[in-house]
Formats: sequence, structure tokens, C-alpha cells
Amino acid sequence: MGILSSIISSIFSLTLLVTPASASAAVSGLSFGGKVAAFVPCLSYSGPAQFVTIVPAPATKQPFYIWTPMTLRGVPAPGLLPLYPPSPNPDPPPYVIGQQILGIADIPYFCCPPPSIPTAPFSCQIPAYPFWIPVPPLLGERMQWANQSLLPRP
Repeated sequence: MGILSSIISSIFSLTLLVTPASASAAVSGLSFGGKVAAFVPCLSYSGPAQFVTIVPAPATKQPFYIWTPMTLRGVPAPGLLPLYPPSPNPDPPPYVIGQQILGIADIPYFCCPPPSIPTAPFSCQIPAYPFWIPVPPLLGERMQWANQSLLPRP
């Protein structure tokens, strides 16, 4: 009985150790990639942002993403090697139409086109004394991690 109980407890312990790692890998984000088709400067709760439209790669279905100052660069995505050493400074937002971008997006996010400001979750308004003019927000997924090419591909 001692051997059987130790085998069962070992299997149970191993299951408890492996489950959080596999669950966190599943919710860490969805990969995206493609060619930048358009970008619009906007404002989010985390500061100046950029609404980016990409021509998605075949595995990517969502074409709208939002770059924020919290977007990481140079940090390897799960299962990938870093392309260059990590930097404490954020990567500049995509600034050339046609450049390639690859990364991981994590949560639905929004930003407000200028001159509007974010006022509540998923709402933007332009302050025009004494009224507030509502503006539709730009919706996409937040870029958690991104690497981009320097020049557009011919």
C-alpha cells in the first residue's frame, strides 16, 4: 500500500504543478502578424497610443490592434528567441505603412481619436464647454508584445 499511495500522490503533485503553467500559457495572448496598412494616433488611459490596421497573416483573423506605451519589445514571446537585447524603453509605434509586424495581443482595448479624451469604459468625448460631444472609440486588441521590421518589404 505504501508504494501505491506514493505513486498516486506523485501523480497528483505533478498534476498540480503542471496545470498552472499550461493554463497561463493558454491565456497569455494570441499571436498576430502582418503588414501595417494604416495607423491613427489616438489617446488611451495609458497615454498616447496608436490604432494600427494590419493586413493579417493567414493565421491571424483580427486586423485591428492598439499600440500603447506599455507594449514590450525585445522580450521573447513564449517559445521564441529574442531578436535583439531587451530594452527598458518601449518600441516606437509602427510609423511606416508597409512594414511587417509580429507580436502577441492580449485584451480588447480602446483609444480615442484626437481631440477626444477617454471618459468612461469604451466611450470618448470632446469637451466643448458647456457640453460634451460623444465620439465613437477605436476598438482593437492591445499589443502586449511586438517586434517590427525597420523598413517595408518590397
